[in-house]
Amino acid sequence: MNKIISACILSMLLSGCVVYDAFFMAKYDTNEYGLITKIKTLSETTECGNKSNILESAKYMWIYSVELKNFTQYIPRNEKAFEMSTKLTDITKGLHNKNGDMSMVYCEEKLKVITRTSEDIQKALGSKPR
Repeated sequence: MNKIISACILSMLLSGCVVYDAFFMAKYDTNEYGLITKIKTLSETTECGNKSNILESAKYMWIYSVELKNFTQYIPRNEKAFEMSTKLTDITKGLHNKNGDMSMVYCEEKLKVITRTSEDIQKALGSKPR
């Protein structure tokens, strides 16, 4: 009898961890969300007056967007995230291909587009059920 009670208590304790994790788990893919957040953060913090800063930020925004596109590509029922990340990859590639040779206005406007697009993707990914 003691063994049965002990087994019941043990199984309730072990299943309690699973229930706790399921209850507090994010409702979206945190990897996707983390990548898009990195891109948005870089677009918001890049200084257009500093050529080396632009070069480095543009390179990493493009790399992170390619990583996001590749990450989302073969996940079932994730076609919209793949489409959005593919469009963002095209946008960031445009900035990356300039190699820092751009006007201040072009740089600022391109960064605004990347920021706005990243924010829209964040909203879409954050509201998407797993």
